[in-house]
Amino acid sequence: MVFDLANQLGIQVSEGDLQPYDLYTPDEAFFVSTIYCVLPVTMIDRREIGNGKPGPITQHLLAAWSEAVGVDIVDQAIRFAKV
Repeated sequence: MVFDLANQLGIQVSEGDLQPYDLYTPDEAFFVSTIYCVLPVTMIDRREIGNGKPGPITQHLLAAWSEAVGVDIVDQAIRFAKV
């Protein structure tokens, strides 16, 4: 689903094996799964990724996912995190 959303948003996607260097140098990173949809990654091995906050591509994908499923994923995560 994330590849489809990315294509709809004009975001280039690729799939491949990553090396540690690849995880330490991106502007932003996220995990994708059915349970978490798009989960921003802001730190790896105590190293901040980008500016340490979810980046614009992550935010666009989260918004597109939310629209596709009819639930504001970020709002829901924030509300349940406060419980």
